[in-house]
Amino acid sequence: MEATGADPHHRSPEFIPGVKEIVHGSLSKLILVTFKEMMATVGVSATLQAVKSPMKQSGMAFSRNLNARFGVDEKGVEGIAFPLAAANHYPIGGFTKPIEIFEHGAVVEYLTCPWSDGPPELCVAISHFLSEGVCERVDPGYEVIYTHHLTQGDHTCRGVVRRRADPHKDLADLGRHVSTFELPIMSLEEREALSRETSSYVLTFFVDAFVRSASPQKALASLEPKFRDEGQRAGERIVGLADRLGDADWLGSDSLLATLQCFAMRTERRGGAGIPVFSVSDCIFGAESEESCKLIRSFMAGIFECVSQGSRLRVETERDAQGRKCTVKLEAKPGRRGDHYSIGILKARFARGDISEQEYDRMLQKLRE
Repeated sequence: MEATGADPHHRSPEFIPGVKEIVHGSLSKLILVTFKEMMATVGVSATLQAVKSPMKQSGMAFSRNLNARFGVDEKGVEGIAFPLAAANHYPIGGFTKPIEIFEHGAVVEYLTCPWSDGPPELCVAISHFLSEGVCERVDPGYEVIYTHHLTQGDHTCRGVVRRRADPHKDLADLGRHVSTFELPIMSLEEREALSRETSSYVLTFFVDAFVRSASPQKALASLEPKFRDEGQRAGERIVGLADRLGDADWLGSDSLLATLQCFAMRTERRGGAGIPVFSVSDCIFGAESEESCKLIRSFMAGIFECVSQGSRLRVETERDAQGRKCTVKLEAKPGRRGDHYSIGILKARFARGDISEQEYDRMLQKLRE
């Protein structure tokens, strides 16, 4: 990630990481939303068929990149178990236990997962198909059998990595315990990059699968309002974060920078102080389908309807002569301090109990001045 010209006015060092966590959380929710809408439109069987190939390709890429990054030996069971554990553990929102290796296989257990409240079919679409891709690339002689699923109410997702030809069939007892594989420590910067790529690519895979299975018109009609709504909910959370940190001034600029860094490899600030203009290149969504790009714009529009009242979010897309990835420019003008708090958001925060009645009255009075 490369960012230049960051706003010197932002105050709390917690704000931008906090915004990134909010945006990553929303992207995970949009994956769930897209999957559910696709199932409702084209059916379960067609949905799973549409996402199977890209998710298997993701498993191949995960195994290649993560095993190489941490020097994991691909000749043993670790070469399959590690990328499966890492795919959930390192991105924001997941936690995986150390890998336990036994005489007849290895156990990968997810204790938390961003999609644990989704339908069981989502677990098939992500974990099962990802596992197939990992095995196919590393060693087709292995398979992964999931015995427990968070999406079905179990306290964990438990996957058993075993050789297909192994006559031992008891998945609850894999024999003698051989070793424990502790997951290596990954830097926050790497985790953010992996979170960005995992959430963004899975979302684009699902959107593209929806478009292929139904039509661009049906997919956009179904998803655009939901992406905008989720953007508004993310915007509310960002406003609440800024309020808690006492960082509402320059809220639009800092939150725009943090949001863009969730999608793009390179974000560069342009323009003078007070008018945040960012040039974005290597944007994951800009490199994929037009539908993915439109939907992420709707999501961002929803965010900044809440974050910066009175501002205008403008997106211009350009392509170079070689027809490479899009360059996306976003422009916004931060409003006055009071503009960051719409009465609707204020009422929602009061209803949730986030603020007291006295705080509500004080903020409402300031908005009406």
